[in-house]
Amino acid sequence: MNNGLKNKVTIVGAGYAGSSIAYALVLCNVANEIVLINRHEEKAQSEIDDIRHGFPFISETNLRVGDYKDCKDSDVIIITAGRNRKVGENRLDLAKDNVEIVKGYIDKIKPYYANSVMIIVTNPIDIITEKVCEWMNAPYGRIFGTGCILDSSRFIRVLSDYFKVSISDVRAMVIGEHGDGQVPLWSQVLIKGQHIKDYCNDNNIIWNDDIKNEIADKVKNMGASIIKQKGRTQYGIATCTADIVNAVLTDKKIVIPVSSPMQGEYNINDVSMSYPCVIGKNGIEERANITISDEEINALKSDKVKLESFT
Repeated sequence: MNNGLKNKVTIVGAGYAGSSIAYALVLCNVANEIVLINRHEEKAQSEIDDIRHGFPFISETNLRVGDYKDCKDSDVIIITAGRNRKVGENRLDLAKDNVEIVKGYIDKIKPYYANSVMIIVTNPIDIITEKVCEWMNAPYGRIFGTGCILDSSRFIRVLSDYFKVSISDVRAMVIGEHGDGQVPLWSQVLIKGQHIKDYCNDNNIIWNDDIKNEIADKVKNMGASIIKQKGRTQYGIATCTADIVNAVLTDKKIVIPVSSPMQGEYNINDVSMSYPCVIGKNGIEERANITISDEEINALKSDKVKLESFT
């Protein structure tokens, strides 16, 4: 619920992702004001009208169409502009087009930017995040991408379904590339407070590499599967983004895997990818200290090689 503070969120792009994020934020009732910026103002206004018609007794959030000057006093700026992934494409296939598209928007934002927290949603998130950090030259942590928070949410859901337990009984995380190279941290998975191997042993549940690979592939391919059936994804990323915004506006200090320039972890630099970070009012406030397996480290290094070729 709204914490009584005055705050403002500006969303750049009023397509499926941007409008769904606005809707999710309204339901959270955490922002006093949400501004939508879109190339076609009529489209943004129609999305606002549609959302506003449904929440007179749920939220007091003020929604309106705005322009780039609104970025100056925004607490959070969310970048969703860019083209969507097509059937058969992976996220990296979007790189050339969306880097150019986002650069155009960043050029318009930059004159008004005052070190607000900026959250990148546009795919490929890791590449776009790296480029935006380069273009903006903001203090570290102020700009980051949603990264693998959605993959982690999917991972938790699949594990919850597989073990027939509540999602609150699962602790799991995906890091690295938000894409085909994503790295599920099996070394960190807990089911009802037990490491996954111990839980399976104690409950006579069969557990092996084939099952692990099947689950990992299911999580990795979920986005492509949804796009194949309905042409896009928007609700999952919208609720995940709303959770991040809530953490920033309320200084909640949640630990989630977001995309940002690597800081030498496992000798990885010069690329952005997801790594667990503490998120609060200043954006990334701290990078978590985790111990992962050699196999997981090697997978992250493979991600670095792939992402470097695009950045």
